[in-house]
Parts: sequence; structure tokens; C-alpha cells
Amino acid sequence: MPTYVLIDASNLFYGFDAEYGWKIDYSRLKEYLKEKYSAKEILYFGGINTTIGIQPNKEYFHDYSGNETVNLNEYIAHFENLLKNYESLSIAQIILIKKFIKQAKFYRKLELFGYKLFLKPVKRYDKGEFNIPRRKANCDVDLTIEAMAKINSFDRVLVLSGDGDFLPLYK
Repeated sequence: MPTYVLIDASNLFYGFDAEYGWKIDYSRLKEYLKEKYSAKEILYFGGINTTIGIQPNKEYFHDYSGNETVNLNEYIAHFENLLKNYESLSIAQIILIKKFIKQAKFYRKLELFGYKLFLKPVKRYDKGEFNIPRRKANCDVDLTIEAMAKINSFDRVLVLSGDGDFLPLYK
């Protein structure tokens, strides 16, 4: 029975790692999903940071019109080039860039494990009366559209998420 696995990265990460301090072994998770559920394909939907501040020339630009996911090679090259000109960066920006590159290398590892990535730039916004900065990727629609587009390709789908927004997809 072909099974598609759709992973809502944000909810998986914040549901396990951030909330409980559990570390997910993504290599073992993939093997488990293949063995237990005969997973045909494992799709991973997540966000990736693209800006280190308000300076547009330091932002990584992702063209949504022709790319369903951020190109990790271009992304890493962009931020590594910024680090080469570190004199124009603040210490906070250097720290952020190194964090972005580390995250991108993690995503590369997921690709090597066999996950199909759908990465989109994280949106930044201020929330509440104190304008607390927040980040959100909003991958729920992407995950739902991908599931509906492949509905005739699988007998069952497994959605790894803690998000109740997927109830209509389930129905």
C-alpha cells in the first residue's frame, strides 16, 4: 500500500524538540517510516531564514515563480559570500549568518537521507502591543496542495504534525 508521508517541520520540531527537549534522529525516522508504513516518499515542509536585518542587499532572494523550494547551494553560497566581507557586518549579523548556514547544512543532510524538501523563506512580523518579533513560514497550504495534487498516487497518507489546521485535509 503506497504511503506518502508529509512532515510539517515547524510543528514536528516545536512539538518534540522545543517542547520536550527530544532530539529527532531523522535518519532513523526515515527508516522507520519506510519499514512500518511502506513510505513511498517523505516530504518535508519547512521554513528557512533569508534575511539578517533590514538591509536588502544582505537578504537571500527566493523566486517563487519558478522554484518550489529554496536552492540550498545558492542559499549557502549567498551567506558564505556575505561572511567573506565581514567588515560590513555586525557581530549579531555574523552570528545569524552562521546559524543560517548551519540550518541549511542540516537540510542538506535531510536530502541525503532521502527526504524531499519544500523550503520557503520565513516571514518576519511584529506581534502584540509590544511588537515582539515573530517568524512564520506558513507551510500548511503548501503541504495541503501537495497532498491534493498527489491524491491519486497513494493509498494512504501520514501527516506528521500537531496542527489542527489539517483536519479538513484529513476529512
